Amino acid sequence: MLIGSVLVLLILYTLSLGQAVLIPIVMAIILSLLFSPLVRSLQRRGVPAPAGAGIVLSTVLAIAAAIGWSLTDRVELWLEQAPQTLAQLELKLRELLAPMESVQRATQQVESVAQALGGGTPMVVRDEPLSFAFIASTSHVALSVGLIFVLMFYLLAFGKPFSRDLVRILPDAPRRRRALRIFRRIERDVSHYLVTLTLINIGQGLSIALICWLTDLPNPLLWGALAALLNYIPVLGPALVQGTVFAVSLWTFGDPVRVLLPVLLALASNVVEGQLLTPNILARRLTLNPVVVFLSLVVWGWLWGIAGVLMAVPILVAFKITCDHVPSLMSVGRFLGQEHWNRKRPALLRKADALAHPHRKKPPPPTEDTSGHGHRLPAE
Repeated sequence: MLIGSVLVLLILYTLSLGQAVLIPIVMAIILSLLFSPLVRSLQRRGVPAPAGAGIVLSTVLAIAAAIGWSLTDRVELWLEQAPQTLAQLELKLRELLAPMESVQRATQQVESVAQALGGGTPMVVRDEPLSFAFIASTSHVALSVGLIFVLMFYLLAFGKPFSRDLVRILPDAPRRRRALRIFRRIERDVSHYLVTLTLINIGQGLSIALICWLTDLPNPLLWGALAALLNYIPVLGPALVQGTVFAVSLWTFGDPVRVLLPVLLALASNVVEGQLLTPNILARRLTLNPVVVFLSLVVWGWLWGIAGVLMAVPILVAFKITCDHVPSLMSVGRFLGQEHWNRKRPALLRKADALAHPHRKKPPPPTEDTSGHGHRLPAE
């Protein structure tokens, strides 16, 4: 027990210490699974995998640049039309800088105490300029994005040969075959999950944009794109979308009815997407224990911040699939999947499944034993 606890602490410490390298690697693996169906589709049409990977990544970069350029213009337009927002941001910045001023005063007091004690050279705490910190963080983000795209290209172009070479490390053929099955199942299911979730999030973003447009909120495309991005975060994403719509509505309108109308419509859209659409689509291929999902968000968010929150569910999916294929970990996989969660779903979801699959046969209920042997007999 003690050894296991120490091992878990060492793993968590390693993940936290190596986040600068591990985050781009894990993100590249997840994104390569998202775009691997496109590369395979090009391969079926005779395009080599390296060329297909280049085409897919070039298209993704062009689309991301176009979206970023259009959203940048809309953000500038919104800021020009909202001087009150700038004033509010200035007040918020002053509130955020207040703790820094208290830290600076505490630093000066520490220096004065050190000089009074006469312990040689006074202790000096140097503050880095804000511009230097901004440049350093920007260069770090640029290097991480570059590393992600380079790794994505190699994974999309040479992923299959790499996985086949990797399993050759295992000592015998049965373990190699099992490892290959795990790799293919992880690739198939995680890819299916990410593609389906991306389509759902795009639809949710279009729904929020339509709601903002119908209720006369400014820049509906901007809030729709933000909603699509935030919806990748389970549990917290929809709440952030609701808060954003409420803040924009409160700033735009003075009438309480007009303030609440877009908020209620966005809430209805989130409920339909989160409670009906997403569970019915994703649960047919994969079901996760909601408690484990929430704990995964907390742990990975604590370790890796926003990037960890975005990658928490794909990592959990890959771990569950691995447990399902390893005999000694199958009980863990059943716990992560929580099959009884499907049996306890709301009646509305069960009715929706029955309407979607009217010809699905139910297992016959057992009948009581009348032979006197104390066993149940199957229904005839």
